[in-house]
Amino acid sequence: MALMKQESTTLTPPIVLEDYADFKGFAKNAAVIVYFPEFFVSPFLNDQKRLRRLTLTALGVQVKDVTLTFKYVFDYDKLDGYEDASTAGDDLLSEIIHGLDLGSTLVRGTVDMGISFGEALTIRP
Repeated sequence: MALMKQESTTLTPPIVLEDYADFKGFAKNAAVIVYFPEFFVSPFLNDQKRLRRLTLTALGVQVKDVTLTFKYVFDYDKLDGYEDASTAGDDLLSEIIHGLDLGSTLVRGTVDMGISFGEALTIRP
């Protein structure tokens, strides 16, 4: 009689990439791409919303028979030459969203990956 291999599911944290080109390569094979924009906060109600950060997450990427999640954070601070012209930075980040929308399933929202390691240590009995 053959013994069956017992499988267990483990939560693998997302792999944070430093290069947007690498993220685009993995995003082509993703089941879903989730984007979450964060905006600058203004005290005035009539100010135009301007993107401050864009978090991209590629879910369901198959790499060597393992399903992985990849994450890339596009910060406003990393844009060279856009420090004063925040609308130009907003336009550039909007183009990124529209570029990803052409070839993939794109969803606006966040990805909750469970509790963090630090939180798990604090609730430990």
